[in-house]
Amino acid sequence: MSLFYILDKDRNVRSVSSEEYIKWQITNGESSANDKGRVGIDVIEKENGKEGCKVSTVFLNVAWISDRNGFPLLFETMVFGGEFDGEQQRYIGWEEAEKGHAEWVKKCGGIVGQKIEEEGIDDRFEILDL
Repeated sequence: MSLFYILDKDRNVRSVSSEEYIKWQITNGESSANDKGRVGIDVIEKENGKEGCKVSTVFLNVAWISDRNGFPLLFETMVFGGEFDGEQQRYIGWEEAEKGHAEWVKKCGGIVGQKIEEEGIDDRFEILDL
């Protein structure tokens, strides 16, 4: 199993050497911090006494962990704030990550795909940008 991965233009995961990975990073930047590697980001506002939260799903680039069958888990959803603060889930591919992201948004009481403004999100949740 390779350690480094990138996304091609169709969002397919490609295993690459460390040299290819470095070149890709120079050209594309940190994938989890830009739209190329961000599967989803949704903010669920406070409502009916329920604390709000942020759900973020990103491509990780590095195979830190694998599933039972040895497939690298390269996408991660994390929940910041609210009832599920600190929860996370990892996935093998983009489509699985999209589904997982939607499930977490719904579980947190939100609607997937609500357009959010990036500015001020971190101020409300006191976290660093992913």
